[in-house]
Amino acid sequence: MKKRHSRFGGPEMEHMRVRRKLLDLLLDIARDDQLDWPAVVHIFGISQPRASNLLNRHIEKFNSETLIDMLARVGVRIEVRAVSRDRYRRFDVPPRSR
Repeated sequence: MKKRHSRFGGPEMEHMRVRRKLLDLLLDIARDDQLDWPAVVHIFGISQPRASNLLNRHIEKFNSETLIDMLARVGVRIEVRAVSRDRYRRFDVPPRSR
């Protein structure tokens, strides 16, 4: 059964957005350094099928940790910051009974 995404995004969409940014950064590095297939495989430490998935932007094939590992191999340091606290919703949670 295929998962449906919330109209407002939700956690799945946020994870996808982060992975897309990481993947774009990897592709920028590969393009800027004019890396060919064998170089991508060697430098990022991945197999040829994974390199194909990367270069063809199959974002669903990668998790954030794998993308961060590949970026670390080429000396990229990742920093995380929250940018949209305005949309933070407070939920009415009943007090815990003792």
